Amino acid sequence: MPAQSAPRTFSLLRAFSLWSLGLIILLAACAAWAMSRFVTDRMLWRDATLTAEFMQSVIVTPEVVATLTGEAGEGPHAVFVQQMNDIGVMPDVIRANVYNGRGRIAWSSDKRMVGQTPGDNDELEEAMRGKLVMHRGRTDGSDHEKPEHRFLARSVGEFVETYVPVRDPVGKVVGAVELYRIPRELFDTLRTGRVMIWGSALAAALVLFGALFWIVRTGDRTLRWQHQRLLETGRLAAVGELAASVAHGIRNPLASIRSSAELALDADPHDLTRSAHDIIASVDRAERWVSDLLRCAVPPEIAVGIGSADPSLAATTAFEEYIEEFRRRELDAHLDIESGLPRVTGTTDTLTQVIASLLANAAEASKPGVRILLAARRHGPGVLVSVQDNGAGIPREDLHRVFEPYFTSKARGLGLGLPLARASVERMGGHIMIDSAPARGTIVRIALPAAAPTASVDVLADARQAA
Repeated sequence: MPAQSAPRTFSLLRAFSLWSLGLIILLAACAAWAMSRFVTDRMLWRDATLTAEFMQSVIVTPEVVATLTGEAGEGPHAVFVQQMNDIGVMPDVIRANVYNGRGRIAWSSDKRMVGQTPGDNDELEEAMRGKLVMHRGRTDGSDHEKPEHRFLARSVGEFVETYVPVRDPVGKVVGAVELYRIPRELFDTLRTGRVMIWGSALAAALVLFGALFWIVRTGDRTLRWQHQRLLETGRLAAVGELAASVAHGIRNPLASIRSSAELALDADPHDLTRSAHDIIASVDRAERWVSDLLRCAVPPEIAVGIGSADPSLAATTAFEEYIEEFRRRELDAHLDIESGLPRVTGTTDTLTQVIASLLANAAEASKPGVRILLAARRHGPGVLVSVQDNGAGIPREDLHRVFEPYFTSKARGLGLGLPLARASVERMGGHIMIDSAPARGTIVRIALPAAAPTASVDVLADARQAA
């Protein structure tokens, strides 16, 4: 099974700093742009409205109406000319054009425009329909090419063009006044307003980011502190679990050693060989259990080069270790191993300990006369090891908890056999399954993948166990 790369460390503070700062600035810029656009348009439109009201109140006279409708004759009325001249010299006005009802320029502050009829002019057409039209432009750009912009100096720059409809006393549109103005004070106010809006938005964004940054930094520090405390608590719990596991694993060998020693005391002094062998086997089993616990304590990312294990040797060794226990408990134990099994990932010692732990559970949970079967078969490219008994089985409500640490139904049990077995099997790249029902018995299956061709072989362990 390929090793999984360790996940990258996530920095909450760094991620927040990068993403939130950009997002807050973007939102502040959008809000500032929208507010600036709104204020500019509203102020310019308000200025155009005031201009239209002023023009309508000043120029609506009989002489102006007569000139625009053609009732004054060929030339403009003298009063009309005087009123228009007064408008042409108003502050900020750079040009004034007066259109009659036929769209012809009847008067202009630039004499060269008088009598001309510009081409298509959408703004003028709207004004002739009675609408106030306001347009903002520049004389140093493409707007300078419009027919009505002829003769405007390019140095004028930004201006406001306003079309004011002229109505007679009964409300009929008889013409329009076109004003080109440079409202410098208004433009200065708008620039100041834009600077204030953008500055306020940027300041608000920085204040918001600072406040959120402080909150997130405080939360990040708190989370790091809590994480450290959890790690320390987890280490203490692991130490406690390891100690309990040692006690769990050594208890059975110690019981065997005690029984063998008691038998040796009562036996013939010249017949101590069998008891000595039992004692040595129990000590070896305890030593393998401690070694396996230490191996399980190594973090998964450090446990590399796991090697390969001989499932036939592991099953045989574990079964032989419990032969005397099966006989003492009057259990009908059998071993069934398929020949030619491939090597699997892991170590023979670890696999032996796992199988021995399953056999111990089966023996402790069985009454005299129960049949126990240890079998090893090919399973695809790997191996399937099973321990089966026809005893009382596990209650259905407890079946889903058998792999929980410290869960046990035995009076003197610690509830660590199956959890440690699963941890060892998963470390070897396999998985463990359990199936049980009351009055039907229990079967535990271990599926292990075949060892890779390049995996190291645990020759010393195999030779030691075979001996």
